[in-house]
Amino acid sequence: MIKSASILLMTIFLVNGVHSVTQAEHIDKILKNLKINPEVLWWSPKLFANVTFPSGASAHLGNGIKLADVQQKPQVNWPCHEKKLYTMIFTDIDYLIDTVPIVREYQAWFVHDIPGDDIEKGKEVLEYYPPEFLKQGPHRIVVTVFQQVRPINITKTPFPGQQRHKFCVFDIMWVFNGYLHAVNLYFVEP
Repeated sequence: MIKSASILLMTIFLVNGVHSVTQAEHIDKILKNLKINPEVLWWSPKLFANVTFPSGASAHLGNGIKLADVQQKPQVNWPCHEKKLYTMIFTDIDYLIDTVPIVREYQAWFVHDIPGDDIEKGKEVLEYYPPEFLKQGPHRIVVTVFQQVRPINITKTPFPGQQRHKFCVFDIMWVFNGYLHAVNLYFVEP
């Protein structure tokens, strides 16, 4: 059963004359325009993850949010099957801007074995850690949700829980044998 009525709508219609664009096409276009695909994600998911902060700020596929508004852990949900398990990862892909894209990601939040979209029942590897400073300018934060094929034993992966930097979100997919299910992103601005 699909959860979260606010995100059940699977098609976004963007009226430009008589042309309509599916949600998947809209997500793909934005991810490519912002160089998320292929720099961080090698393909685009078809679904959108809702991200809303206690400050009232929300992520909308590339909008800007003030640094002060992202200091507390957000509410996150996505279209899901309540009996499936998911992994949710927030990565700051501009944390180490001067390095090779595949190793510059910084893990801002990492939760796995989430039943449906009930993050509180998942296993938190890394607690939410907001950006502290933005000396290189705005930071792109990418929110990825992977559907798992089985529960994950995090101690048997090459990702030690204490290491937040030099991370590659797609390594998770290969190690856990899951697939990219939903995405969102936002720019954190001073």
